[in-house]
Amino acid sequence: MNQVLIAGCGDIGQRVAQLYRAQGISVRGLARSEASAARLRAEGIEPVPGDLADSATLKDLPTAGALIFYLAPPPAQGERDPLIQNFLAAIDPARRPAKLVLISTTAVYGDCRGAWITEAQAAEPQTARGQRRLDAE
Repeated sequence: MNQVLIAGCGDIGQRVAQLYRAQGISVRGLARSEASAARLRAEGIEPVPGDLADSATLKDLPTAGALIFYLAPPPAQGERDPLIQNFLAAIDPARRPAKLVLISTTAVYGDCRGAWITEAQAAEPQTARGQRRLDAE
């Protein structure tokens, strides 16, 4: 793995980028506007044009052998996450990534009243936000 691609270069995405850049690994980030691209360049991240809400802009993503971090939040409304669906559909099987890391939330488990959560816990979201995150998973 010699490159990282980040979809969702907010606070967490920028911190992840800096960790990899410090190791000499090339980091690219999805940018939906020129302003976003300029911000990424200023952080030493190579911008990749693309808008998760517009699947036509996600052609030819540099995914082959990449470590992908999908850190973009889901839309504010609905029970589905079309953004991650657009992103996943844009990955050409001939250019498979080495790994894809997805950030989520404990909201997918509902209110567990402070109980310890493990992978064995059943997902039972009680909010639309939790449902959108579960849909992304």
